[in-house]
Amino acid sequence: MAQLFTPDYPKDDRGGNEICVRVTQAGQLMDLHRFWDAVITSSSNLTRLRNEATALRSRQEFQRDQLTELASTGFESWAKKSFEIATKFAYLNGRLIGAPRDGNKDCQTVTTVPALPVGYVVNASRIADRRIVLAGYRLADLLIRLTQY
Repeated sequence: MAQLFTPDYPKDDRGGNEICVRVTQAGQLMDLHRFWDAVITSSSNLTRLRNEATALRSRQEFQRDQLTELASTGFESWAKKSFEIATKFAYLNGRLIGAPRDGNKDCQTVTTVPALPVGYVVNASRIADRRIVLAGYRLADLLIRLTQY
């Protein structure tokens, strides 16, 4: 998990839970952590999730031989890459504009909440899709290794 420390978040942003954002100017208010959770999936419908997983797995850029990250098999390298992605893309190298929750119960009661920058949602979706596919391959590889013992 990554955390942001700035003058607005001197004790940290609790992994995005303290930063309120909007997907669009007229969109629903939510914390940054919830936004990223929703990018991964906003459904609990198993049929829909299975269909989405099948669609991801069938994309050419997500074929095993296209995913150079799979060469790295250490948990530490995976965590380091996730931290780099969070820093660079989720927090925009510390330049993400959001509104501090400032003790409010949730973001719905925060008065001025900016929309995410243009292109942020599309980029987040691309990142999430790739990370989901990588996680699936890595889990499968780990389970295969475990069954060989």
